[in-house]
This record gives sequence, structure tokens and C-alpha cells, in this order.
Amino acid sequence: MGAANSSGTRPAGADVKATPTPEGKQRLEGEIEVSVDFHGDGPDKIAEALKGAGAKTVRTK
Repeated sequence: MGAANSSGTRPAGADVKATPTPEGKQRLEGEIEVSVDFHGDGPDKIAEALKGAGAKTVRTK
């Protein structure tokens, strides 16, 4: 933690959170679901960006 990470004179919020201690040898695995609320033109651009980031399945309405 450095002084540049906090606003004001005392650390607060995310600057003071302790790193959790892992329990055993747990791994993060599985899929996550992401929802994008998009009201512009070209939803295909959003879909391509998600695919470029590694999305396996992309649905648009």
C-alpha cells in the first residue's frame, strides 16, 4: 500500500482490505456469466469484443 493509492490522509476502503488466506489448495474453475446492457448500434461489436476476450458462447437479443 502506498500513499498514492488513498485519497486523504488515512487509508480507507480497498486500500485497507486484507488479502484472504486461501483454505487448502482450492482452485477457481467453471464458467462465469456476463451481461451487457447495450443500447447503441452494432451489438456485433460487443459480441466480437467478448469473443476476443475468450468468451465461448455469446448471445444477443
